[in-house]
Amino acid sequence: MKTNVNVEFVIWGDFFDLNTISRELAIKPTEQWVKGTPVPNRPVTRDDTSWIYELGVESSYDINNQLSKMVNILSPKVDVLLYLKKLFNINYLLVVTVKVNNDIYPALSIKLPIIQLMNTIESGIDIDMYVY
Repeated sequence: MKTNVNVEFVIWGDFFDLNTISRELAIKPTEQWVKGTPVPNRPVTRDDTSWIYELGVESSYDINNQLSKMVNILSPKVDVLLYLKKLFNINYLLVVTVKVNNDIYPALSIKLPIIQLMNTIESGIDIDMYVY
């Protein structure tokens, strides 16, 4: 089994119009939900409204391969992202999920263009690592 990486861009907040996010970004979310809706197969409800776009799992030895793809998608949309952030008082988070198999760890450095973009749109970066 190979080491796999997935990158997600998450928009979250209290309540905001999911359709407006999709339309303005011209991106179809991979997943979305509204605050207060039930979590499938669990006796709880969602704590926030979320819009998520993910690239999908890929084998990789360097997370920058996947991060660069997300930057290429988001960079032309900086003005829209800043507008939406102000309009809806929403938050951004870039989530990198790494599933390490057979002790083969990918490079975890983050290149400057990715850091600059996340800083510009005031996005956090989260790295989740699972070792099997």
